[in-house]
Order: sequence, then C-alpha cells, then structure tokens
Amino acid sequence: DPEVEQKVDKALRFTADMGTACHHIIQSTLIGSLGSDWIDVKDYLSKINPPYKYECEQLGFETRIMIQDPPIKFAPDGIVRFQDDYRLLEIKSSDRPSFEKLNDPKSHHVDQVKCYCTLLNLHSALMVYIDRVYGDLKCYEVKVTDNDMQEIWKMFSEVQDYVKKNIAPPKPENQRYCTPSYC
Repeated sequence: DPEVEQKVDKALRFTADMGTACHHIIQSTLIGSLGSDWIDVKDYLSKINPPYKYECEQLGFETRIMIQDPPIKFAPDGIVRFQDDYRLLEIKSSDRPSFEKLNDPKSHHVDQVKCYCTLLNLHSALMVYIDRVYGDLKCYEVKVTDNDMQEIWKMFSEVQDYVKKNIAPPKPENQRYCTPSYC
C-alpha cells in the first residue's frame, strides 16, 4: 500500500484551489454570456444516447461521468455550441512561466481532450489556458477525427485486455510519466 501523506503541502493545496477558482470564473462567465449555447453535459449525454451505461454527478459546474464498461471516470469542464456545432470546453490553469511559453496546447492535454471528445462523440474542443497569477487567457481549438476516435476506442480496449490478463502494459514511448517513482 502507498504511504499515507500525513501533511498536505500548503503550496500544492493553494495551487489546486487557484485552479478551481479559475475554472469557476471562466465557467460562470460563459454560462452567463452564452445562455442557451452553454450545454449541460448531462443533458447532452441524454440526447446523444452513448453506446455505454453511465452515471453523472454534478458538483458545482463540474459534471463527473462514471462509465461502467469500459470503466472510465472523467469530468469535462463544459460543452458549448459555437457556429452551430457542439464543442468540448476544457480549461487548464497554468503558472506564469509555463503560460508565457505556451504557443499550442500541451500534447498531454490534447490526448486528454481527444479521449473526452471520443467519449462524448464530439469532433472539436476549445482549450482555454488561464494564467493563475494575472488571469491572462489563451484559447486553442483541437480537432478530433473519426480515425482519432477509432484509435482511442482501440486503446481503451487494449487497456481492458491487459487488466483482464492481470499484466502491466508496456511502457509508453512518451516517458513523461515514467520516472522511476511512477513506473
């Protein structure tokens, strides 16, 4: 069993709280300004009738979705109707130096968005990055192709096969999370 952290890191807690506040500001502003073009995630799911069983839990502006098979939990930040098309909204808060270097969405955020879009059958996402210090914003659009979606469903299936066989999958080519402490 992992060791239980006895003391919460105050700086980490503050960063998380600031990220939550940034999400709240953006979501409440968009809900107020978009009106009927802000789409409730739970309502959207009931309209598209996805090919999986799910449950939704609403916590403030966040909708947590729990899928039974494959077992996946995710929490999209919102769905907006823009130019007669539905788009996933994903908000990322960032420290100032990282925000200043940002010219495109971060690749691991694109991977996350592609998974969310696949699960929600959306072909486009708006990624809003907010600087946690000054509130500056950058927005990027990510397109998700049918081929992307097929690859993601294939990946979900492969992961489930590894789980059923009770073996670890091979290390990913991207070593970002495969430090000695993680892998």
